[in-house]
Amino acid sequence: MNNKSIHDLHYLLVKAHFQTPEQSPLPKSKQEILDRAMAAAKILDKNPVRKNAVALLRALYPGISRATAFRDLILAESLFPSVRTFNYDLWNTFLLNSIFETLQRCKAINTVAAHKLMIMEHANLLKVIGKRPEEQPDPNRDEPRQYIFYLQGLKSLDTMDAKAMVDMPVTSMKELKKWDAQIKRERKKLHKR
Repeated sequence: MNNKSIHDLHYLLVKAHFQTPEQSPLPKSKQEILDRAMAAAKILDKNPVRKNAVALLRALYPGISRATAFRDLILAESLFPSVRTFNYDLWNTFLLNSIFETLQRCKAINTVAAHKLMIMEHANLLKVIGKRPEEQPDPNRDEPRQYIFYLQGLKSLDTMDAKAMVDMPVTSMKELKKWDAQIKRERKKLHKR
């Protein structure tokens, strides 16, 4: 048992150690490590900056080195997750998968009790998913916008907005397209040189 890591210890032994530290079933070395990890978890909840937490842990246990204090902090984060280290996405995914598995098993059983459980699980699913958020209208959507097209190639730089282009007569649009094609041909000639 002395060679085992803290993570490899049976959780009932660890639980017994924390419930009655005087009659702990763990060896003395493991008791000290767990006590320091518990103290580190309490320190981390109040002081999440690791550098400060290491200093406070070393003040609480003067005989430990910085490396040991850092190891105790890492152990505390893995053994005692707090709100700060709580992984919401992992928990939410686990909860959704558990509900879906229960629903599938109940559907396969197809009894009255299973249907009652399915109703409860559907209610739980609605609580986990939550309500659809109300869409906030985009304030910029209704603003009038002006698109400007720069027509180069003429002696002067002319601008034209989108409304003017839409309202342009068909003959003018054809002339504009011819003019655009002529500019493209001239650019190809320039690039070939």
